[in-house]
Amino acid sequence: MNIKSFSLTNSFGHIVSVECDITSGIPSLNIIGLPRGAVKEADSRVRSGLINSGFSLPGRRVVINLYPADIVKDESLFDLAIAVKILDQTSQIDYDSAQRCEFFQQLSGIMFLGEFHLDGQIGGVNGVLAAVIEGVKQGITYFVVPSQNCSEASAVDGAIIYGVESLNDLKAFFLGVSKPYFRKANHHVEYQGADFSDCYINDRSSFAMAVLAAGRHNGLFFGPPGTGKSMLARRIPSLMQLLDSEAALETSKLYSAAGLLRHHDGLIRIPPFREPHHSSSIESLVGGGSLASPGDISLAHNGILFLDELPEFKPSVIQSLREPIESKKVVISRVAYKLELPADFMLIATMNLCPCGNYGKAGANCICSYYQKRSYINRVGGAILDRFDLGLCLADEEFDLEFDPSKNHNTMRDLAQLGISIQQTRFKDSKIKYNSQLDFNLVKKHSMISSDNERFLKNETKKNSFSLRNLLSIIKIARTIEDLQENNTQISRESLELAVDFKKALLDPLNYYNLLK
Repeated sequence: MNIKSFSLTNSFGHIVSVECDITSGIPSLNIIGLPRGAVKEADSRVRSGLINSGFSLPGRRVVINLYPADIVKDESLFDLAIAVKILDQTSQIDYDSAQRCEFFQQLSGIMFLGEFHLDGQIGGVNGVLAAVIEGVKQGITYFVVPSQNCSEASAVDGAIIYGVESLNDLKAFFLGVSKPYFRKANHHVEYQGADFSDCYINDRSSFAMAVLAAGRHNGLFFGPPGTGKSMLARRIPSLMQLLDSEAALETSKLYSAAGLLRHHDGLIRIPPFREPHHSSSIESLVGGGSLASPGDISLAHNGILFLDELPEFKPSVIQSLREPIESKKVVISRVAYKLELPADFMLIATMNLCPCGNYGKAGANCICSYYQKRSYINRVGGAILDRFDLGLCLADEEFDLEFDPSKNHNTMRDLAQLGISIQQTRFKDSKIKYNSQLDFNLVKKHSMISSDNERFLKNETKKNSFSLRNLLSIIKIARTIEDLQENNTQISRESLELAVDFKKALLDPLNYYNLLK
């Protein structure tokens, strides 16, 4: 029988064939094919699991080869495949005649994934969804996985999934008695996190939140501490739409490879929200390491990457975001591997205007000089500021305690969902989904601008020294503003002026705040 398993090397991994040879010699179980770490220890787990489940090991030399041998294997999910191969080779498996014929006709093989406990129980493993997706691509139909992983594995069309909890469950599988795991009906998924129903914010800020959520634009919030910058950022997911099937499968595959999916019920439907600490290293943010794991920018794929207190991050970490923001992917090159991961995320960041944090705060004294303030903001770098689409300055304001913020949240969500719906209609025959993904060619197609407004943009570009990227960003924001107003024709002067103002806030946040005071 053709036994397959899976190696998570390079994150999305490779299909591995499990081969077995039993020859005369000192009784032993040797695993070859570049095993490392957990795979090297598989001989002890498999030996104990087989014996404690009522099976036996041959009193001869057993060699297990994990092909291809030039790929490093360092996962415990090979245990089940190794055990089944030994049982098959030593004729310890009782097949139903029809089932045996069916199994041996599977030229592409049957994939077995699972880690042994010493008593023969089979525990859940990482990367099952990634393994099943790749297996179906290679023509594999049958997958035997731990029961804990059945929900994620069954999300892939074309796969027949069998869940097992112990080696003894395999007897029912080979006898054709066990039934495949059927995907549960998709239950209604709702966002359960914080929303804007407890936020007292002005009209400009609430409208900016709707623009960001609808168009998936990158946003930077700056101002004194305590003005709600982080609070607003953490509530943006409440305005966003659930992931469609394609996006949910992409995102869940990344989380499966990283070992973060096991406790989810099937696929991830809510856009991910990643908030790394400012002490994070480049590897934790971008990905990589000895096992080529996805970083936070890939785990934020189809969701939000939130960087609170942006200038507190190491400059090298901040600058590592430049290429992924543009290309929507991250390419990691190391001596041992080269890895390409998706990274189409929405970047939201916050920052104070000085190191002490008191500049602009009512009743507090800032001890920072102008040079210190300027140096603090310059830690972010112009290249990163240039990649934000919308800058929002927040200042201390009086608020009306009689105002009902829950109504404001419903209005904001309805507005964002309206914009998303209009974009879905506009891009239904396109590969893109949101205005933030427009390039110059698509902007010309979907954003009609009158000659008067073109002159306005030229004048603003000359006056503010806008780059081509800035100009594209302004038009994309203006396009989203028009979508929120159900205007699918020409972009108005008012929308362009607002988009320009959002962009001007990013050119020099400190000066912009001073002008508003």
